[in-house]
Amino acid sequence: MQQTGSSESMRRVYVMALATIVVTLILITLGGYVRQSGAGLACPDWPLCHGQVGPPLDKEGTLIEFSHRVVGLIVSLLALAVGLLAIKYRRESSFILRAAIISGFLIVGQVLLGAAVVLIELQPFLIMGHLALALTFLATIIVIGLAARSRIQPFVEGSWATTAGERRLLVVTLVSLGALLLVGAFAGGGGAAMSCTGWPLCNGQLIPTGEFAGLWQVWIIYAHRLLTISTAVLVLILGWRWRRHEVPALRMHAGLAAIWMILQIGLGALNPLFLIPIAVAVAHLGVAAIIWAHLVIAAVIGLGVLPAAETKAPTR
Repeated sequence: MQQTGSSESMRRVYVMALATIVVTLILITLGGYVRQSGAGLACPDWPLCHGQVGPPLDKEGTLIEFSHRVVGLIVSLLALAVGLLAIKYRRESSFILRAAIISGFLIVGQVLLGAAVVLIELQPFLIMGHLALALTFLATIIVIGLAARSRIQPFVEGSWATTAGERRLLVVTLVSLGALLLVGAFAGGGGAAMSCTGWPLCNGQLIPTGEFAGLWQVWIIYAHRLLTISTAVLVLILGWRWRRHEVPALRMHAGLAAIWMILQIGLGALNPLFLIPIAVAVAHLGVAAIIWAHLVIAAVIGLGVLPAAETKAPTR
């Protein structure tokens, strides 16, 4: 009976972590919409909006910016719920408790940095740091969810091993995607998004030269495009190599990351060709966050992040 109760408690943690993951993905995507719509400073103060608890509807963009804050509050409450469950079931998984404590510090840092982004008026480095914390928080919640899920039902019966080459490929791919996301955030925050017109060339050039060579905005976008190429190649290689992997979770998430990456390349091409439509730009960030989630899941399983005790379902 006690072991059945253990499985049920881990199920609660898993469901709450899953809800947090979904809403965090929505929050990241909504943050992109705030930036692309120019509503980042629609509420110039924090935590109030023009001195009010609710957004004044007669001012442009306040509803967009305030909705981002509301969703951020929901994520914070969900993270708190995960933390409380981790404390309640700490005897069943000290690993989940430690991860929940880390996620708590991350969400506090994220809230404070979000306030700084508004109060210091959208500095590119702060915007990039804001996204970096969001991605790290998302990864931590994914770890918690996977740890709880593996206690309910293991990802695979018996043992398995990824090769050293596969692990290196996975780490490099994850790092490359993280760098791509952060450079993209810096470019968007710094107003460099349209510094390279056209696609795949940059202002009609393979490598920026002449008058474009002295513009940092051009090189930021150029670096973003190079990172896009390298990341896309790495993700597609990973998906291809793991298309018949013995662990279904690795096979599935590597494959889904590759499929989303193909869509992401198309969205990235549409941005400069159609002068960055808001819908396309927001979808571009949202899809990138989804790819990040798939690769984090693959990394947690493939790199053996979870302790051995977390990869076995309780005996019933």
